Amino acid sequence: MVEISRHTPSEANAEYNRPESGLSRLYETGYKTREAAPGEPKKATVEFQYEDDKAVVFIAREGETPLGSLTLVLWRDDPNQARSGRFWPRLRELRPQMVQQLETQGLHVYGTGGIVTLPEAQGKGVGMQLLQRAIQELGPGIIIGQTKTVAAVALRRKSEQQGFRTFYGRTEITPGHEQAVTQDHEAVLEAYKFARNTEFLSEGAVYRSETSMTSEVPNVEKAPPIVQIAFEPLIKAQTRIGDEQTVMSPLMSIRRDLLET
Repeated sequence: MVEISRHTPSEANAEYNRPESGLSRLYETGYKTREAAPGEPKKATVEFQYEDDKAVVFIAREGETPLGSLTLVLWRDDPNQARSGRFWPRLRELRPQMVQQLETQGLHVYGTGGIVTLPEAQGKGVGMQLLQRAIQELGPGIIIGQTKTVAAVALRRKSEQQGFRTFYGRTEITPGHEQAVTQDHEAVLEAYKFARNTEFLSEGAVYRSETSMTSEVPNVEKAPPIVQIAFEPLIKAQTRIGDEQTVMSPLMSIRRDLLET
């Protein structure tokens, strides 16, 4: 039986750094990452390097064995915050009614600090259980982040069961709502791009990103058709750039009632 617990980043980091930590094995085997440069922190320590009041870590276990984890980072409307301090003013400029609704309903924007499962536990619903628990406890209005992982995009597509519509790049992948884009989503996408202080490449809503993930071209052969379509800009860009740098695309889930179109 899978059990999910909630932790602060410091609690998760302490567990990760204990000798023979199952959480350490989870991250070392669950991610496809490039070789770390000398002195570069491991992926997991990056995910856990948040102040305790700015992020939440959910860990799924079977007995004593960690099967997966999900880190969500609170994007506060605070000018002193490097990324969210740019996101909120830009979104307020583009979609003031959406920001007002978020504030009125007490909803928050969360960035994905990372989600990972053990290779042998993948495809068994662990990621979905983590996402459901996080949505239930945190009540987000928007979940936003970057990825090039096909499984992460396919998983988030299922968040429509919790009342969200999900977009990868400029393509909506929500079951029953597959389409190119909505005006409200385009505003959130623009605010996210502004927050990251980046520019999209010629292929579409994709960009070069400093990340420990590999620069390999994703295999979308087994993904749902709409996910394959959504990955086309990233695959084209990564193929063109090659091993020089990793290309990413924004993945965002927005509560249905925040979208007018």
